[in-house]
Amino acid sequence: MHEILLALDEGGADLAVLTETKRKGRGNEDLDNYIHLWSGVDKSRRAAAGVSILINKRHKNYIKTYEYRSERIMTLTLSIYGYDTTVIAVYAPTDDSTQQLKDDFYADLSGILDAIPHHREVILTGDLNARVGSRFDHDVVGQFCEICVNNSGEMLVNFCAQSSLKILNGFFEHKKIHRYTWERPSLHQKSVLDYFICRQRSRFGWQDCRVKRGPNCGSDHYMVEAKMVCPFVMKQPSKQPENEEQQKLPKEQRWNLCLLQQESIRTLYQRRLAEELRTRLPNNNVETEYENIKAALQSAAMQALGPMPVRKMKRKPPWFTEEIKKLIEDKNNLFNNWLANKNQNSRDRYRSKNRELKKKIKETKDRFWEEKCYQIENYIGGAQSTEVWRTIRSLKTNETNKTQI
Repeated sequence: MHEILLALDEGGADLAVLTETKRKGRGNEDLDNYIHLWSGVDKSRRAAAGVSILINKRHKNYIKTYEYRSERIMTLTLSIYGYDTTVIAVYAPTDDSTQQLKDDFYADLSGILDAIPHHREVILTGDLNARVGSRFDHDVVGQFCEICVNNSGEMLVNFCAQSSLKILNGFFEHKKIHRYTWERPSLHQKSVLDYFICRQRSRFGWQDCRVKRGPNCGSDHYMVEAKMVCPFVMKQPSKQPENEEQQKLPKEQRWNLCLLQQESIRTLYQRRLAEELRTRLPNNNVETEYENIKAALQSAAMQALGPMPVRKMKRKPPWFTEEIKKLIEDKNNLFNNWLANKNQNSRDRYRSKNRELKKKIKETKDRFWEEKCYQIENYIGGAQSTEVWRTIRSLKTNETNKTQI
């Protein structure tokens, strides 16, 4: 995942969709400059499918709602420069899957689109596992895609036609190497399986949709990038505050409540609170009495507890060393060299470096966990037994990195 984040940061991506993640459960977390939302199978089931959405933190305040539909579909609704937009991340069944599984998938997708208001923009993207071909003068499929069409492709085209959607991949002319989203070099197979889909009458100005072959994270799929511009929207002038006090509204303060577990701190807080309440005269007005009690609670908390310390999120995993970073850069350079030359020697060098990187990551992870386990074992039963739980809590990334949206 860290390798993906580096590629997104380098490309300045605002939003990305990942498919076939095989991550179980549902949730969200902070990952460097992005907020990660994921939806997968239940933890009691075998890992399969899975979709994720990564959105840059600078757009966090524009998020309205998000919904985990299934291990194949999740939605995110946000406001893009005044335009309400629903992003649908999908991972469709393969063409070899049963017809019932495909019908169920498109039935769920149709239900989601039917519930979206017609004025709202829609961006449907992900691995559709369908080959839609190329068509001239068509509302759904453009002329710059590929030739082959399969059963899943026909289903996708019919679905888009019924929902007034269009597949952007075929409407922008590029070299063939920048059209194919999936490739298996050993069998000389390539096809277009990943798409960007929008409304046929979208108000967004779509400028481009193409494959970016440089970013590489060990997948046989290439990254598909779409660019768009939003038309200017005149915003209504906001109501100005009547006085300076309203202009400087205080931010919500969080107190270090965990200190109340200590008896001495709890007694100190009770004593400070009693003193604060005595200094404030009772009032018959309910609003005034509420403000007095609120001020007393905050003042006592400031004196006895103090504010909650701000946790700085980890910028990278603890096992991510400079040596691994250098290996990733070397692997990416060899990958780009192979894409440019397409000879067996370049491919063998890339695969060798990729194996070396995976081996190094595994060794570094194993060494990291061995050191942590040894550290915990030394703490157990000793004078520093409280450090055991502190160390374990620091390793629970799903809880410490969870973000509030």
